[in-house]
Amino acid sequence: VNPFIVVELLSPSTQKEDLGEIEAEPDEPPTKWQVYEEILQVPYYVVYDRQNSSFRTFHLQNQRYQELEILDNRLWLAELGVGLGVWQGSYQKVDRLWLRFYDASGNWIPTPEERERQRAERFRRLLLENGINPDEV
Repeated sequence: VNPFIVVELLSPSTQKEDLGEIEAEPDEPPTKWQVYEEILQVPYYVVYDRQNSSFRTFHLQNQRYQELEILDNRLWLAELGVGLGVWQGSYQKVDRLWLRFYDASGNWIPTPEERERQRAERFRRLLLENGINPDEV
């Protein structure tokens, strides 16, 4: 099964290949761009530039990638029912701008760590609502 979206972290050493600006020579393997566009035909190809915290998205239309316009550093992917955007925050103790998925309401989809904290907070509230001191459990 081919992926529906590929997210590539842009690297200065492979930037031209990642953005489809070069093609492989006839006797060489295809570039990543060619693999995604021509062989796998991945509907969405995203490149994230960590240096300037921006991303570009390409959508496969008529068997060729067309760049999509990104407004306010967010892009809604209707077929997936999620969006992709740039988020400022801390992940694994690193505070910076990150590429992150969001839901139909515009809320960032929680990371596993955030889900665990939310679960623990719900449990704590439930204990308090039932007159139980969470620190004694």
